[in-house]
Amino acid sequence: MRVFRRFSTRISLYVILLTAALFLTASVTVYKINYDSVRKEAVTNAFSQLRALNLEMENVLSSVASAIDNMVPRTEIMAVENRDTSDFLLLLKDILRNTPQLKDIAIALEPYYYRHQKQFAAYSINEGDTIKSMMLTDPLYTYPYYDWYVIPRCTDSTYWTDPYIDRVWGHLSMCSYTAPLHDGDGKFIGVICASIETQWLTSKIDNIRLYDHSYNFIIGKAAGYIVHPDNSLIINETIFSYALQTGNTALAEAGRRMIAGETGMSELSINGSPGIIFFTSVPSNNWSIAAICPESDIFAGAYRTLLIMLVIALLSIIIMAVTVSLTVRKATAPLATLAASADRIAEGDFNSAMPHFHGEDEIGRLCRSFSSMQQSLSSYMDRLQRTTAAKQRIESELSIAREIQMGMVPKTFPPYPERDDIDIYAVLYPAKEIGGDLYDFFIKDGHLFFAIGDVSGKGVPASLLMAVTRSHFRSVASALKDPVRIIESMNRALADTNEANMFVTIFCGILDLSSGALAYSNAGHNPPLLLSSQGEVTMMNPDPNLPIGLFKDFGYTGGKITIQAGTTLLLYTDGLTEAENPDSRLYGEQRLTETLEAMKGKSAQDIVLGIYTDAQDHVQSAVQSDDMTIMAIQYRGTDTVSGPDRRILTLSNKVSELEKLTLFIDDVCKSAGVDSATAMSINLAMEEAVSNIIFYAYPGGETEHTITVRYARKDHELHFDIYDRGVPFDPTARAEADVSLSAEERKIGGLGIFLVKQIMDCVEYERRGDENILKLTKII
Repeated sequence: MRVFRRFSTRISLYVILLTAALFLTASVTVYKINYDSVRKEAVTNAFSQLRALNLEMENVLSSVASAIDNMVPRTEIMAVENRDTSDFLLLLKDILRNTPQLKDIAIALEPYYYRHQKQFAAYSINEGDTIKSMMLTDPLYTYPYYDWYVIPRCTDSTYWTDPYIDRVWGHLSMCSYTAPLHDGDGKFIGVICASIETQWLTSKIDNIRLYDHSYNFIIGKAAGYIVHPDNSLIINETIFSYALQTGNTALAEAGRRMIAGETGMSELSINGSPGIIFFTSVPSNNWSIAAICPESDIFAGAYRTLLIMLVIALLSIIIMAVTVSLTVRKATAPLATLAASADRIAEGDFNSAMPHFHGEDEIGRLCRSFSSMQQSLSSYMDRLQRTTAAKQRIESELSIAREIQMGMVPKTFPPYPERDDIDIYAVLYPAKEIGGDLYDFFIKDGHLFFAIGDVSGKGVPASLLMAVTRSHFRSVASALKDPVRIIESMNRALADTNEANMFVTIFCGILDLSSGALAYSNAGHNPPLLLSSQGEVTMMNPDPNLPIGLFKDFGYTGGKITIQAGTTLLLYTDGLTEAENPDSRLYGEQRLTETLEAMKGKSAQDIVLGIYTDAQDHVQSAVQSDDMTIMAIQYRGTDTVSGPDRRILTLSNKVSELEKLTLFIDDVCKSAGVDSATAMSINLAMEEAVSNIIFYAYPGGETEHTITVRYARKDHELHFDIYDRGVPFDPTARAEADVSLSAEERKIGGLGIFLVKQIMDCVEYERRGDENILKLTKII
């Protein structure tokens, strides 16, 4: 439309729209302030009313508890002294007279506490004008199996029951306070139980009405309804069952907070409309009081205020539209001159003089804007440079955090080069710079303690919880030898401080390296796979349990199996099986099993790296969406050579290290009682074998490597096993040197191995994974 091509029209429209936006913003702001004020007032009022009711309930409950607690010592004395039943009934009457809040009271003793009586239950009830007392002798009244008797007996502590229908009178809704009784030796002998009616709670609740359509209710510590406007829910339903029936998940979440003893509020739906629930706990008996209020009632005043402000804003905008239109049209008339000059420049007259406007209006500012553009651009570049530097600093800090995190998990492999009964290898690849996966292991008292876990979420929060979990595992596992107790201890520690509601799936195990017995406990983690020495793959079937960090008192379970020598235990996180390729297909447990089956006879390192390589082949160019951790524990069984005399020597692949070897062999031979001539020959053979490794196992020779010498004595046999990770070389497979030939005729090489074979009684070679193992035996 041509009318909108005019600058005056557009500027008028902009001003009007801006004014409308300001009015709308002001209206919304005032509404928001009013809304927040009303909400704050509603919260204050709700909690004030709930606290008042709470205080009144506390007074009643505390007075009842105090009266019963004061009665316990006297009752215990009477029971021990074998008083007559009339004394007990008289005592109960006195308490009912002095405690008007009580409806009834009973003293129940252990079956056959008095040998002539199977059950002893003295009972009194306040019926208003009179107090009736009696002995409950009905054999069908099996009080030893009721909650008010069983729970104090088991916990040896006082206990408030949730409401129930009294089984003696059959029509009263009661809640009871029970206290255990003991004899002079501290042995449990019975309980004293006092009850109050819940009707007074209903009347108190009905007197509190926060809003026209609000209602209040009370639930017990087991989440059952105690007081509710709908009487059919009382005793028959819990807040969770009602929430399930109505599909109200927000009510269920509020219920979880209520039975946890919290005081607070949350939003929920009331018959499809938004509402707020306010709740607080009753400390004496762990009940919880709540009030549910519709938002339409709470914010009715705020809605009316918003409507009035919108009407006023609309009228103001209409008046301003007329005023602004006339004013802008007059103020923008000089722009016609500037437009004519601009047209001449557009036609090619670049020398055309531009009109000069020295004022402070829009035209003057436009002329000066070009001169300030360069300064603005310079400022922009400076800001861009600072932003880039800040980004690089953050990336550097994340890189350092990654190095710190990776330093917390074992990364030296093999971790125990001196042992041949276990082989371990693991990798951890975070999806981001830092992640939430973890693994750990250590050996203590002949047992391998290990764990693998996955923290919910990713990034910095997950990495922090990962560090805490790994630290807990180290400290707890060092003191406990039961995976179940380790998991439960870690769960309690995390749940106590888990305000972010994060959790950790973790598998913990303890492997007896002498027998292969494996004790384990699983907390919601992927079950491990077992690869037998025959190449058969099976999946462990542990109880899944819940992840740790969610419920402090959750009872975890575990299991035990025995694994045979040559078995490999593969542990992993779901980042492996859920790794997706560009077509969104998962790597999956089936492919993992097939890949593992092909790893028969390979070392732990070859298995882990082989699986990871296969997973990367599957993922291809897809971005890793989750942390990936793989750990293989290969149990090789107990050493073939055993004996009380064992020693280990670790050398570098340097000629200067041979002096250490000589001292080591001399000390070994001396302790074994070997004569000097034999010791010298053993030294010669060992020096020749180790020299072979130093000179030929590592081509290039620039990098330092480790050579491990393990010694063990068995009866009259001295066993020397030499480990290295150099190029594969079997010295026993080489043809022996022909010593009958002259030095000029004989081929170079082979004489050293010939010497070793001549000195030692047995020379064997084994290639295990990426290790060369040369086994030398000398019989003395």
